[in-house]
Amino acid sequence: MKVLMICTEKLPVPAVLGGAVQTYITGILPHLSKNHKITVLGISDPSLPDQEILDNVRYIRVPGKILETYQLGVVNFIETESFDLIHIFNRPRLVLPVRKAAPHSKITLSMHNDMFTLKKIKT
Repeated sequence: MKVLMICTEKLPVPAVLGGAVQTYITGILPHLSKNHKITVLGISDPSLPDQEILDNVRYIRVPGKILETYQLGVVNFIETESFDLIHIFNRPRLVLPVRKAAPHSKITLSMHNDMFTLKKIKT
């Protein structure tokens, strides 16, 4: 299966600066990449190249830190190829733009940590 994992716009993957989602993704990739073609889409960082393949996992990094900036990079990338499954981490606001860019992909959204507080998501 061709899988895209979309990280948050705050920290890069691999988890060179920490982060709960980033650490989770870094830990699960060795297992998932044995049976699936994995692309991880995250934010750019001066310590990492914008594109690379490590341990059979492709990393694509786009500008981030601000959700709207990151969303533009995410959508632009998704429009260039297709995926069987797109897994979005902690960003429900990315679901509709990703759906529009990838109408035939299955999409899953996982929510971690404090994403259900009123400061993060409206009821």
